[in-house]
Amino acid sequence: MASEHEWVRQIRKRREQQWRQMNKIRERNLAGNRLGSGSVPWYQASVKQPEETKDRRKPLQSFLNQWIVVMILFLATAAVYSVPSARTAPVKHWISRSLTEEFQFATVLDWYQKYAAGSPALLPAFSGNHEEKKEEQWTVPVSGKIALPFDEKRKGVVLVTPESAKVVASAEGRVQFTGYKEGLGNTIIIQHANGTETWYGWLEDMKVKEKDWVQKGKEIGTVKKMENQSFFYFAIRKNKEFINPAGVIPFD
Repeated sequence: MASEHEWVRQIRKRREQQWRQMNKIRERNLAGNRLGSGSVPWYQASVKQPEETKDRRKPLQSFLNQWIVVMILFLATAAVYSVPSARTAPVKHWISRSLTEEFQFATVLDWYQKYAAGSPALLPAFSGNHEEKKEEQWTVPVSGKIALPFDEKRKGVVLVTPESAKVVASAEGRVQFTGYKEGLGNTIIIQHANGTETWYGWLEDMKVKEKDWVQKGKEIGTVKKMENQSFFYFAIRKNKEFINPAGVIPFD
């Protein structure tokens, strides 16, 4: 009997040892699950998660910011035109003038397509075929005859004109430059709807200033008298290259 009790006691002892080992293994497994596997620290997941969430929120936040700006501009413009006040007249004039310029329109269109995704549901005027451009109609800037024709060095033509002849804008546009240029003296540069520029040189006086909006045929200055004769320089710059003005304007 004693040996039987001893045998039972040893069996219980071995079971207790096995339970202890199993509990230790289970505790290690639980600890390993909490800490993560391998050499990756447990906190890396918690650190990366906010960055991933932030990255996912960036497009939405950017989109919302863009639409807020669009709506502010739209509401501000609508407010200006809804108030019949003399104070808003200059602003209305500036908006109307800016939107009639092809350069400004192209800039607004590019901005609109970039930030508003070019949605025609918002601004139908921006949709459609913009490849077709109206052919610009030019007028002779001054009364006179060509004395020196266009060449690559001159970049324009020189006309002999009556004394103190009036110089007019060849087309409607915005005065981009007024001032002195080496070799041309007093010079006016006008930018037109399709981005083309007209250059008026050797002027006695200039009747416009930069950023003025001039109509076709408006007087912008007079020709300067040089060596008992009056000469006038005229050039056309299109797509950043000078072209022969006589090819588009019928000089006498």
